Amino acid sequence: MSTAVAAVSTPEGFYVLEQSDYDVHPFTGLLNAIRSRNRAEARAFLSKGMNVDAAPSPPLPKMTPPLIEAVCTGDQDLVELLLEHRASLAARDVAYGGTVLHWAAASGNKDMLAFLLERAVDPNMQSYAGQTPLQVAASRGHDACLRLLLSENAQPDIVDVRGDTALHEAAGGGYGPAARILLAGRANPNAVGQSGETPLIRAARRGHKNVVEVLLDSGGAIDLPNEAGITALMSSAFYGHDPVVSQLLQRGANARSADKRKRTALHWAAMNDHDQAVKSLMVWAADAMRSLDTMGASPLDLAMEADAQHAIAMLRSV
Repeated sequence: MSTAVAAVSTPEGFYVLEQSDYDVHPFTGLLNAIRSRNRAEARAFLSKGMNVDAAPSPPLPKMTPPLIEAVCTGDQDLVELLLEHRASLAARDVAYGGTVLHWAAASGNKDMLAFLLERAVDPNMQSYAGQTPLQVAASRGHDACLRLLLSENAQPDIVDVRGDTALHEAAGGGYGPAARILLAGRANPNAVGQSGETPLIRAARRGHKNVVEVLLDSGGAIDLPNEAGITALMSSAFYGHDPVVSQLLQRGANARSADKRKRTALHWAAMNDHDQAVKSLMVWAADAMRSLDTMGASPLDLAMEADAQHAIAMLRSV
C-alpha cells in the first residue's frame, strides 16, 4: 500500500506524492543506497547510465546531490564511485548552497576534506549565506580541518552576508584552540562583523573567557566598540559574565568608557542585576557610579527602575 509523503504542484496539476514514487525513481533509489552506504546497490543504479547531477523531475522535489550525500556519510569509496560516474565537484546542496567541502568541514572529516582538496576543489567557495568551508569548520571547532584548509590557501578573513569571518565563528562558539589556529593563519583579530562586532566582543558577550584570552594575546583591541559604542567589557557586564568582566578589567579595559547612550559597563551590569559584575566594576572605577546616560540616569537609577535588588544593595553600600 502506498503512503502519501507530500503534495506537489506541477504544471500538469496538483499531485499527491506517494512513497512508491520515491522507491521506484532511480534518483531517489540512488540516494537511499548512498544513505545506507550500500555500495553494491549504488553501483547498480549508476550502471543504468543515469546523470548523477541531474535534478529529478516533478513530481519529485529538489533533492541534495548524491555526491554531497556520499560526503556526509564519510564513505570515501562511495565518493570515488560517484566521481567515476562524473559527479560534479561543484555540486551544491539545495537548502544552503553548501559544497562538498562545506559538508566535509561540517562533519570534521579531515581525511575526506584532504581527498576532495587533492582534486582541486576551491577551498574558498562560499555558500548562499557567504560562508566558506573554513567558517563552517571554525563554527564547530574542528581544529584539524582548519589547519588543513589554511595549508591549502583558505583565506581566513573572507566575510559572509553578516560580515562575519571564521574568527567570529570560533569566538562565538568558545573554541579557543580554533581561534589560535586562525590567528596563526593571519586572521585579523579586530575584524568588524555584524553591527560592528569584533571577535573579542562576541567572545565576551557569550562569556568565553578562554577565547577572550587568546584574542587579547594576539592583538585584539580591548576597547574597540561596535556601532552602538558597546565594548567587550560592556557586553560581558550586560550579560553578567563576571569572570570575563574581571579578566578584561585586569587586562586594562576602560571601565569609564561609555557607549552612544552614554552608558558605562556599570550601567549595564546594574540594570540587569549582576551584582558580582557591579562589585568588580566599582573596585576599578567607583566614580562611574556618578556617570549619567543621555536620559540623565545613573547606574543606581537604572537598577531602581529595573527593581534590581542585588545591584541596588551593592550600589547603596558604597
